[in-house]
Amino acid sequence: MVDYHPGFEEFYEPPLLAKNDWVNACEFYPSPPFDVLEKVLDEVVRRNSLAMLEGKKPVVVFDLDSTLYDVSPRTLKIIREWQHSEGLHVQDPILNDRLNAVSANRLGYSLWDTFLNVDINQNLEQLENSHASLKKYWGERFFSNEYLKYDVPYPGAKTFVNKVKLAGAEVVFLTGRDEPGMKEGTVSNLKRDGFVTEQENTVLLMKENFKSSDSSHKIKMAPIIRLLGPVVASFENEPQNLVELSRLFPGAMHIFVDTLCSDRESIPVDGIYKIPDFSVYSEKNC
Repeated sequence: MVDYHPGFEEFYEPPLLAKNDWVNACEFYPSPPFDVLEKVLDEVVRRNSLAMLEGKKPVVVFDLDSTLYDVSPRTLKIIREWQHSEGLHVQDPILNDRLNAVSANRLGYSLWDTFLNVDINQNLEQLENSHASLKKYWGERFFSNEYLKYDVPYPGAKTFVNKVKLAGAEVVFLTGRDEPGMKEGTVSNLKRDGFVTEQENTVLLMKENFKSSDSSHKIKMAPIIRLLGPVVASFENEPQNLVELSRLFPGAMHIFVDTLCSDRESIPVDGIYKIPDFSVYSEKNC
């Protein structure tokens, strides 16, 4: 925890911290993943029993990228195409061989992280030029319907989401993906992977345009979510977004899904939960 001096709260500004420091500074409830997820289900059942009185179903909010879906196969596909389009096996065989050896689980959050992960021993200027070329190629493709099909649900994610629905909750997919460029692929994946079925209690909330920030979009959607019903829990991989959700829905459980996230800094908070993924509900564990 970050210390402060009682009596000076009005002058105290919590520090902005990147992921690792943020995780260390937050005070997470010391509950194992299975207990956290079961607590969400129990609360959905409890709140659903009150739905007849309140007139609204309980709501559970899920982010998509790096929360329910592993997006690294999408990035890896783009990297492979870039290697081919650049003729990298001729232009830079060392970099090409190192990238060929990279698997999806060795990708960093950013492309530069990935370059560093493969320990490429090249001069900095050459590496920066390659990174700039790949970043441009990646940026033109990653946020598009065409490449979403390469995303893979995290183990147990579908099972847990469907348990939430069976328990009586309205499921909200609150994503930073933009509707014009990514809705078709997103809906297709949700159906393909069993997150959306014919008997549905789901809502998909996407950004109106690509340029708006994820956090501003999620703040903007809060009144719409409140109209659906009381929020029981939210699941997020981005600290900044999770902090905003904890402010918007203070009575809910807020769960940090500790996968990959951006380098955007956020303030540390107390009273939240942390899980690595949903694998406790994967087929091999059930």
